[in-house]
Amino acid sequence: MLSVCCVADIFAYIAAAAAVHELGHLVVLRSLGGRVTKISFQAMGLKIDYRGNGMSYGAEAAAAAGGLIAGAALTGIACLLGRAFRWEGWYMLGGASAVLTVFNMLPSSAMDGGRIISMLMRRTAELEKAELICTFLDGITSLTVMALGLAIWMYTGTNPTLFAAGVWLFANFVLSKLSIRYKITQ
Repeated sequence: MLSVCCVADIFAYIAAAAAVHELGHLVVLRSLGGRVTKISFQAMGLKIDYRGNGMSYGAEAAAAAGGLIAGAALTGIACLLGRAFRWEGWYMLGGASAVLTVFNMLPSSAMDGGRIISMLMRRTAELEKAELICTFLDGITSLTVMALGLAIWMYTGTNPTLFAAGVWLFANFVLSKLSIRYKITQ
């Protein structure tokens, strides 16, 4: 069983990895002329609202990729420091950053990967076709994560975290589609 101290340490590594991830978004946004208007806490992380002064789809994709790039860089640097200084804390930070980065690569509208795909699809395809493809990817991704999480939870009998993440992704998918329909009917 994990001690309270160990759990607190894990949360500290996750929080540090998340801070670097979000800083990556902010640096790219700022370098592209974006101006942050609001930062708020959401169920699975921070939400950054910004004005982009006519940012292109490619620039928006780059802003979404900023967090992934920062996370990947932190993973590599932390692991190198762990090896150099033989301190497991660096490996824990690198591991937390790796998990956060890979999860954010998922092609779901709630994650950076989905945002990147959406922006690139809008840049290269008709808007309606792009939305259809992104909706399909969003639904399949959330159901896959939920099913995989449920299978792991049932097989091991412990840790429903991945299942809960899948439920969150699916709820986000459903709520975003309901929100779009509500806006259209008004």
